[in-house]
Amino acid sequence: MLLLNLSKLCLANADQKPENAAAHSPENRLVSRRMFSGPYCLDKVSARSIIEMRMKLLARMLALVAVSIAPVLADDAKIAPATEAAAAPENRGAEYPSMGPDIYDTKADAAKLLSDAVAKAKDENKRVLALFGGNWCIWCQRLHRLMATDAAIAKFVADNYVVVMVDVSGRDEAGKPVSRNEAVVAKYGVAAFGYPALVVISNKGPDGNPLVTYNSGLLEEGDHHSPEKVMAFLKAWVNDPACKY
Repeated sequence: MLLLNLSKLCLANADQKPENAAAHSPENRLVSRRMFSGPYCLDKVSARSIIEMRMKLLARMLALVAVSIAPVLADDAKIAPATEAAAAPENRGAEYPSMGPDIYDTKADAAKLLSDAVAKAKDENKRVLALFGGNWCIWCQRLHRLMATDAAIAKFVADNYVVVMVDVSGRDEAGKPVSRNEAVVAKYGVAAFGYPALVVISNKGPDGNPLVTYNSGLLEEGDHHSPEKVMAFLKAWVNDPACKY
């Protein structure tokens, strides 16, 4: 914005009519157009003409620079929240600080989490909703945020589901990629669905009965998950009489 304003100012100044009309005489205009053809003609150019040409040249250069860096400035604006998140003290211990606080426990045993969740679902007559993903996954972060901040969705989930967050991958302390809970990932076949993958599990049997493994991409709408689609999915697997708990 500063560069664009400067370029406009320079163009405005350069386009102002000179007080001395002779500066724009045919002879001076002709010589001005030729001023870079060789040093022999510089002595014929009026000081005013030289200043005007330099101002116009500067204006064009500034305008080009402004156009060139505009996409970069826009990108910087887009990633500003992530930069702020990385600087926030509460995120410094996160697996991916720029993504915000961890939503997946990187050290948790997913098999035990699911077993405990099924037992709790039996006691409370609910179903288990397992969200497979990782702290690196922006769509996992978005879905988690929606389910936590949308009052209607948060209440429906609390009333009908026991939620389990299953970490599938990330990086170790040295920054190398690692897979996690591979046996559980393979058992529910979520890798083919992308992340976050949703698995609804009944409270029947010792380990529960998997009812559906779902591609959460079907719940997306632009750059977010549709609250209406998410709610419809959650209700479908609670209200379906063919697989009632």
